[in-house]
Amino acid sequence: MITKEFELHVEGFAKSPLSSNDLKANFALGLAGESGEVADLIKKHLYHGLALDRAGLVLELGDLLWYWVALTQAFDLSPSEIMAANIAKLQSRHGGTSFDRAKAAAAKGETLADLD
Repeated sequence: MITKEFELHVEGFAKSPLSSNDLKANFALGLAGESGEVADLIKKHLYHGLALDRAGLVLELGDLLWYWVALTQAFDLSPSEIMAANIAKLQSRHGGTSFDRAKAAAAKGETLADLD
């Protein structure tokens, strides 16, 4: 899923004299910041009438991915482990391979009327 080459790239660039906790905080804050930049590009496209800055979106999603992989490494997790766990969680929650509003509501003890 995430290539080993990319993981090695992140590992090389993530080296820092910061403490372990400071690195984790830096990566988490970087992830949040990049998420905001992605959201801002989409907001400008959807609500300000601008053409989608596809090149900018590619760059910001790349930065977001970099921080995400760096954070997984900082906590000694593998991206593949996280992706597999997410797939299993969503399949158990939705009973298949696609989103189902009724099943999602039931998993939270709600009804579809609660979601509207």
